Amino acid sequence: MEMSVKQKIAQMLICTPSVKNFEKDVRTLIEEYQIGGIILYSKHYNSYQEMLEKINYIKQYSRNVATPVWIAIDQEGGRVNRFPDEIKNIKNARSIGKTNNVHLAEEMGKITGEMLNKTGIHMNFAHVLDIEHYEENTSIGNRAYGKDKNTVISMGIPVMKALQKENIIAVAKHFPGHGLSKVDSHFFIPRITEKEEVLRNEELKPFAIAIQEGADAIMLGHLLIEAWDAKTPASLSEHIVTNILKNELNFEGLIITDDLKMLAIRLMYSMEEAVSKAIIAGNDSIILGLETNKILSIIEKVEKRIFRGIIPLEKVDKSVNKIIQMKKKYKIGNEPAKRNQYTKYK
Repeated sequence: MEMSVKQKIAQMLICTPSVKNFEKDVRTLIEEYQIGGIILYSKHYNSYQEMLEKINYIKQYSRNVATPVWIAIDQEGGRVNRFPDEIKNIKNARSIGKTNNVHLAEEMGKITGEMLNKTGIHMNFAHVLDIEHYEENTSIGNRAYGKDKNTVISMGIPVMKALQKENIIAVAKHFPGHGLSKVDSHFFIPRITEKEEVLRNEELKPFAIAIQEGADAIMLGHLLIEAWDAKTPASLSEHIVTNILKNELNFEGLIITDDLKMLAIRLMYSMEEAVSKAIIAGNDSIILGLETNKILSIIEKVEKRIFRGIIPLEKVDKSVNKIIQMKKKYKIGNEPAKRNQYTKYK
């Protein structure tokens, strides 16, 4: 099926329905806009049964469009937990990393993958491949597997592979490394001042190994990396996304931005400008956690930039093709979600 330019832009977006108007937003995002993906948070449901109902509602409308919608979540375990209380939570990455037990990391990845798969989730914005440099870092901290690259690699890669075996698209994050930041990009613009040699020898290594080991997707962080691009956040920097991640590290998988609604981006750009820069930089999928009634306006403004030649249409076409191929690889479909065995209460 031939897509319009609007539909191609929409296919690159991963959006979130509101809590109050969930059902209406789902219908609008999928049937009217033909959005590429939907991300869910724990705010969307109060129980596991309600979580299943919301997911199946998305799948119901996804049957009405040519390209199925993928459902995403960021289920890391520990403090980043998107499941309701009925589901047993796993330990945070730091706790797993301290055991130096690779089999435990594999098991944690397997359990998470099983839970997500049976619950109807297709994509997980985890595992974290950042290195923990500062324990007081409110953004990363215990979300990292360790304080050195070798621990992060030895524990993080098995988690990635375990998720993939359970047919979950594992998204490594936050390239090119959020651990050197002392601030949270949800609220501030992190500025990384380390020399390029440090970045290449430390922060990039876990991602480079993940790529060698078959990573399918990588998320870009909203970080100002002075050694590479002192003016543009990594997520919107063509030098970092295309020159470093694609060309130097030879990554051919899906490239995803962190949510552009975060203040690190909103303090610097309008949303249509941020989406435009994300596409030009070389991202394939863009998380855009805005209200549904604002999404169409963004799509239309980006479409105008394409028609004016500001955004190359061929970049959009390449990204949409990668998205469709990834959905085929993981057999993204609309089978009903099922109750899994990890509930605390039967």
